[in-house]
Amino acid sequence: MSRRTKLIIAASLLVLLAIPVTYVVLAWRLEDPLRFHVVGERMEYMPAYAEELRVLAVEVENTSAVTVGIRRAYLGEAAATAKPMILGGMDTLIITYESPPPVIIPAHRKILRKFLVEEGVPMDKPLHEFSVKYTWNSRMAIQADALVLWLWKVLPSDIGGKLKRPARQYGQALLAAPP
Repeated sequence: MSRRTKLIIAASLLVLLAIPVTYVVLAWRLEDPLRFHVVGERMEYMPAYAEELRVLAVEVENTSAVTVGIRRAYLGEAAATAKPMILGGMDTLIITYESPPPVIIPAHRKILRKFLVEEGVPMDKPLHEFSVKYTWNSRMAIQADALVLWLWKVLPSDIGGKLKRPARQYGQALLAAPP
């Protein structure tokens, strides 16, 4: 095989390899890809609580070009000077230490989720005073995380223990009230 043919084959392989590598690099870390829009509100009785709770129907929009997964999402105070506290959560009120499966949102799509507002929060608190704080990862990072967890189980601990899970990304967005 001539030198020129080898060079063309090597260049072609490098270009083909660069395409997925570029995608992974660009999709790994995004800047606040989610938006939260309230589309409805109701009161709902929960057996573990003395009174009805405020339930917000929230449309979660992925504004990025890649699929993302939300691990956790909590309602907090929108004011920058507010004391950090959890005022409610997506689909749950109780913080668990287990890692729930991520809620997957495809690129440029919307899904509907409910947020439960905690008991002590005044019922007349305006929606624009809430923000949503969330942890998320791109689909690539979620798959890499699943691979690392699997490798921890199958590899000896001296090898598997050196593997690090991808860091979760943190985002914050204001809760948009209905028009």
